[in-house]
Amino acid sequence: LRDNNLAGRFPTYTKPGFGFITNTWMYAKTGLGNLLHLQKVDLADNTLTGTIDYRPLYNILSLTHFDVSGNHLGGEVDVLVTSSVTHADFSNNLFTSMH
Repeated sequence: LRDNNLAGRFPTYTKPGFGFITNTWMYAKTGLGNLLHLQKVDLADNTLTGTIDYRPLYNILSLTHFDVSGNHLGGEVDVLVTSSVTHADFSNNLFTSMH
């Protein structure tokens, strides 16, 4: 989905009973977090805003490429995302810290 003029915040909702915000597309049955054979996430060069909840990605052991460069994302960067990632690009965003 690189360079597709995608705009706006990552879709979020409050999960009833848990009291925290989650990314719908990562937690839904068809969400990113359930695509266990996913190898590449490339959302670079769009105008996405907000933060990323990386927790759903931790179980995707086939993920090797994660690129969200060239957006307007903020918050913290989880540089490892998962141990299988060999290419990660978080550049040209508004991130405040890395861990």
